[in-house]
Amino acid sequence: DASALDLLPKLFADNKLKELECRLSALSKRYPFNASFYLDFKLTQREVEEGGAIHDFYCKSCHENAQSMSEMPLQSLRFMAQTLDSKEFMARMVLGVKGTSVIALRNPLKRKNFASMYRYLLSSKSK
Repeated sequence: DASALDLLPKLFADNKLKELECRLSALSKRYPFNASFYLDFKLTQREVEEGGAIHDFYCKSCHENAQSMSEMPLQSLRFMAQTLDSKEFMARMVLGVKGTSVIALRNPLKRKNFASMYRYLLSSKSK
């Protein structure tokens, strides 16, 4: 599958979007997202607090501030964590669009970082 992955950027660059869509669909069926890979951590209170620091550093300025004037306002991650199914929320966090140049092309977070941020967002301290 390494060669299949190598082909994807070329298909995009060549504007072969239908073929790209087919190949991405096949890959996602073959390798479905496994949320438990990110959710099944036993975390200490300190690790949950570290999740809050991660959220505050990378996410809070855009996701927790009212942006009613924005063309595409961002939803509160806290609200999403507390209302979406945990698997859907984690898929959005891991696979979704990253909004700043700091994390747009290379996600600096590890599995445990996602888990700790999620637990933080579920906690009452996340306001």
